[in-house]
Amino acid sequence: MGTNHKLFEMKKILFAILTFAIVNNSFGQNTDRFYFRMHYVNVTGDAGAFIKANKEYFKPLAIEAMKQNKWAGWSMLRSVNESSKFIFVHHFSGSSQLANVHNNFGEVFDNKTAKKLGLTAPDWSKFSMSSDTPYEIWESNGQAGDGADSNFYILNHFKFTNRKKFIENNRLWGRLVVEPQLEEKKGVSWGCATILSSSSWEDGKMKSFNGMSWDGFKSLDEILDTYSYSEGELMNNKYFKAFQKEIKDKDLTEFAHAKQSEIYELIDSSFK
Repeated sequence: MGTNHKLFEMKKILFAILTFAIVNNSFGQNTDRFYFRMHYVNVTGDAGAFIKANKEYFKPLAIEAMKQNKWAGWSMLRSVNESSKFIFVHHFSGSSQLANVHNNFGEVFDNKTAKKLGLTAPDWSKFSMSSDTPYEIWESNGQAGDGADSNFYILNHFKFTNRKKFIENNRLWGRLVVEPQLEEKKGVSWGCATILSSSSWEDGKMKSFNGMSWDGFKSLDEILDTYSYSEGELMNNKYFKAFQKEIKDKDLTEFAHAKQSEIYELIDSSFK
């Protein structure tokens, strides 16, 4: 985000911006070329039964797919504000792995493997799910974490017109602000990514979100405490001052013309 956005919206964020940050973290794989696919789902009926089905049936299948190197992992998140809204994140350690699963998704959650593992199929009469958003494919462009699991995430979506500036700004935030403060807060993680699957322009501006960053936290109350207003605290932080100077010198202060943020809870993951 640009300088004005950081001053106005992130008064106390001194140590993070979420995926997919570190090994043992729901979004974490340290690879040279890491991709993830976002699957947005709306659930009606018994949400508890839906969560149970994913924990007891789909997660073991996801782990088995990891063992067979079909993909790099699976994560399930639930919106804090809209309890019927879920995101599934499919992690991939390379483009070939992603392409193979994208073309043969049924091989990950197949009945033969479920029977082999002794899994009981979910009772679909208790819930139903739908999606009005197509799969999104993203490339991870930067990440940092403290080695502990993050349980809640703030997902930040951006509309930018300069991909290089977006990535460089966020990478500097991770290096100059997040990494030096990791020891002060456990469960913190950060990352940024750019979309590969879609692009929509109008009048020289992006119509759809094409950039993402994420802030991982150990608990929801830490998010609330971090985002609560505190006069002058961010401006007086030495790490933020270093970041602010760097992006000004490199002309990276403004890279997005729109931003949207949501809080999600990590429900389960193949990394846990």
